[in-house]
Amino acid sequence: MNFVNYAPIPIIPDLLAQSHVNPGHYQEWTTIILGLWAFVRAVSGTLISIVADDIHNMRKPTLISLGLMAVSASPMFVCSGISQLVLARGLHGAASAAIMISSVVLVSVQVPRQDNGAAMGWIALAMSLGCLFGSATGGPLYQYTGGVGIVVTSEVLILSSVYLTIYESKRYKRH
Repeated sequence: MNFVNYAPIPIIPDLLAQSHVNPGHYQEWTTIILGLWAFVRAVSGTLISIVADDIHNMRKPTLISLGLMAVSASPMFVCSGISQLVLARGLHGAASAAIMISSVVLVSVQVPRQDNGAAMGWIALAMSLGCLFGSATGGPLYQYTGGVGIVVTSEVLILSSVYLTIYESKRYKRH
């Protein structure tokens, strides 16, 4: 899901233009939007971690957080004002934290203990690649397909994650 988190970053200035922000203020608003996303992600990640400690079946929270990410991916591209853009990116940060925490807990609960290290290694690799490819491809994808291309790509990735969450959690039932 890191692709979904980082793909919008290169196009924030264009989203600011669509939100009728003065071009002289793009840098400030980009900093505010990225800072808010990181702040919301840190705070909600902490709160979600506390709640996740008391939940024994993380499949449902993971699916809910994927749904939240699906809902939060589109509004950034249809915002008509800066407040809506800031709110959409904040919601995106909360969804990002929810997915990150619930997915890691789901893997640690579902995957047999002897395979946990390898599973976490694959997760770390996937997160790093998502970060790199999201930022690197977000701009060109937006340039050639517009906001619709990023939303469709994001939604396809989210739906594939939903499928994998359901399929893999059935496959790795820990007894």
